[in-house]
Amino acid sequence: MKKLFLVLMVMGILTWVAKTNHISLGTAVDLLRNINAEMETKGQMEVVARAVQENYATTGKFPGTSQQLETIVQKYLAQRHKEASFATAVDRWGTRYQLVPRKGSFDVVSAGPDRQWNTADDISLVRFLGGNSNKTAK
Repeated sequence: MKKLFLVLMVMGILTWVAKTNHISLGTAVDLLRNINAEMETKGQMEVVARAVQENYATTGKFPGTSQQLETIVQKYLAQRHKEASFATAVDRWGTRYQLVPRKGSFDVVSAGPDRQWNTADDISLVRFLGGNSNKTAK
């Protein structure tokens, strides 16, 4: 229900922006699709982070390769999230998530819509080990 409300609100705002700034409705629709893709990716990143946290709690290690991350995510989804709308550690734009281990935390990173790493549209989720604190940055 909240997602539907948010989509309707965004559609109204985009229609207003299109009319007041004289952009095409097609451009506004593309913007809405990008917002939806970003929201889906952030939700997937949360699940990937939980899978990594659970694996870390059990093994004391982070996955060392993208294939190991993939295996951990698939196992987690099979055990805990059978209803998930995705089955791999790949973002909405088809790029594998990167895991960046840090002391006491880790980042799950998406290359974003441009599929290029280290650009302004990258999406990063920081998860601290041993707690529920997290933040998402674009």
